[in-house]
Amino acid sequence: MPDPMDLQDFIVARLQEGESNPRSAAEILASRVEDTGLDSLDLMHLIMAVEETYGVSIDDGILRSGMTVAEFIAAVRKCPPGPPTPPVR
Repeated sequence: MPDPMDLQDFIVARLQEGESNPRSAAEILASRVEDTGLDSLDLMHLIMAVEETYGVSIDDGILRSGMTVAEFIAAVRKCPPGPPTPPVR
C-alpha cells in the first residue's frame, strides 16, 4: 500500500471536491462519515476509488454508525490487499 499519509490526503481531497468553501483537513477528519454530505452512491464511489488507487479490498461492513473520517482511514489502512480492479469507466 502506498504511504498512509497519501491515503489521508486522497480521501480528504475527494471529500473537499465540490465544496464551495472547502473545510480544513482537520475538520474533515473529525467529521462523522455520515456528516460529510456523501449519499450512499457517493460513498460507494469513494470506496471503489480507494480500492482501485491503493490496491486494497474494503469489506462492506467496514463502516459503522458514528465512525469519523479519521477512524475510517485507520480501518482502511488495515484492509488486506485486493485483486487488481479494472478502472471504472
